[in-house]
Amino acid sequence: DFLSKNENVNGWVLKLPYSTNRHGISFPADEASVFDALIRRNKEFARVHYAILQNRLCNRKEYRVVLLNGKASHLANVGYNPSPQKAFSRHPHTELFSFAEQSLVILKDRCPSSIVDGLVRVDVMCTDNGDMVVNEFESLEADHGGTIDEEFAVSTFLTNHWEKIILEKLTKLGYISS
Repeated sequence: DFLSKNENVNGWVLKLPYSTNRHGISFPADEASVFDALIRRNKEFARVHYAILQNRLCNRKEYRVVLLNGKASHLANVGYNPSPQKAFSRHPHTELFSFAEQSLVILKDRCPSSIVDGLVRVDVMCTDNGDMVVNEFESLEADHGGTIDEEFAVSTFLTNHWEKIILEKLTKLGYISS
């Protein structure tokens, strides 16, 4: 029913759990191809617990916005198709950073149990009509690559962030005194 209500001339992106480096990703063109891909992948992986089906976008450029405690820090790196012709954001990326920050606020509101404190990466793409959309949220082990200064800032932030949380927990449990 979803497929028939959301016809997509560009086809689909079908992602299975733990899809990395395009492993477990298919690009079916129509409804029959979606189900063929699911059946094939289910045989390949023994069992598919869930699948994510997204519209395939013409512009597959992806900006990976690194957030520290909910505030945009920098772009980790530009994903697929880094060509300037596909760019939908320009330095200093004010609108992109604001979109990523607001998207995280919405995620935290709608999914209060999500682990999104500290380091979060929001991967942003652009629809065919020019709207920014979240492709995915990454946390904990998010790739946050950038310049040496940005890498150092993130590393320092994470060290301080988790040290503070651990010390607060140990103090609360009575293992250390304040």
